[in-house]
Amino acid sequence: MATILDIKKIMDKWAPPDTAEEWDNVGLQIGDPYLELTEIIIALEVDEAVLAYLEDKQSCCVITHHPLFFKALRQIRYDQDLGHIIQVFSKGNHHLFSAHTNLDYAKDGVNDCLIEKYGLLPKQGQPLLHGFGKFFDMPAVSYETLCAVLPCEKKGAVAVDPVNRLAFCAGSGHGFIKRVIDLRVDTFITGEITYHDHVTCRMNGVRVLVLGHKESENFICNRIHDVLVKQKIELPMIVLD
Repeated sequence: MATILDIKKIMDKWAPPDTAEEWDNVGLQIGDPYLELTEIIIALEVDEAVLAYLEDKQSCCVITHHPLFFKALRQIRYDQDLGHIIQVFSKGNHHLFSAHTNLDYAKDGVNDCLIEKYGLLPKQGQPLLHGFGKFFDMPAVSYETLCAVLPCEKKGAVAVDPVNRLAFCAGSGHGFIKRVIDLRVDTFITGEITYHDHVTCRMNGVRVLVLGHKESENFICNRIHDVLVKQKIELPMIVLD
């Protein structure tokens, strides 16, 4: 039977924890690294669907992209969302492992999964900022084709000129706007931006296709499943998306 240490070994080789951002919290969030597991649940984050699935189960491992803890806890109240999650995991002897910005950064990780949905080869792109996200020069794709790949909201500039430089950042694109403008990107595909990002992009001629935070990252769940299967993790496994 597999343990969290077996899962950690595979995930850390794919997405080394030392590549995570300094503010991030990756790895084992809840649980016992040595206890044998009965099942693996893969999801973008711990939500109502995950908690409902864990009901009446024991010793499951939940693997998420979004960590549960970012700040020190001052209290654990079972009548509030975070406290309730901790209670469910504790009662069922469940475990939580998260790979966040290290999986954004990783080869075949979150951003690469999104890029592949648009028919591009991630290895042909260049890093957008500090190894996160990627941009492509003269991709063989029209703006209309990009808009039709996945449901999106059109933000920023409204020009329909050919795509000359295309950038991707799954999840939040907020911290990448200046870089996108500096690189003269004309089309940016991301999960979410702020209103002020929208105005800035509009004024600088950058078209933004906003997919939704979850919608831009959710493809990683099936990739995690495939990686674990390839590494011979022989446990029941389900993706909740």
